[in-house]
Amino acid sequence: MSVDRWFKPSTGPATARFDLADPAVVDPAEAYATGDHLLLLAPRRKGQIPDAYQGQELRPMRDRITRTLPEAAHTTCPPEFG
Repeated sequence: MSVDRWFKPSTGPATARFDLADPAVVDPAEAYATGDHLLLLAPRRKGQIPDAYQGQELRPMRDRITRTLPEAAHTTCPPEFG
């Protein structure tokens, strides 16, 4: 997937590959559509499951994350996060 913005760390590659769909819950091919905007929280420790937020969940989680970052890390979010 294409990465629009990194929060922590503040920089990273322009694209990333994630295995997020749980095949026991949803067909991975149907989990996310091309063009969907997601906010992904990838744990630092191996073995932990990433969290994915989309739609109405984006703004509250993005705001929660930016409130916990140092002031220097705050930037304007893309319109799709608004």
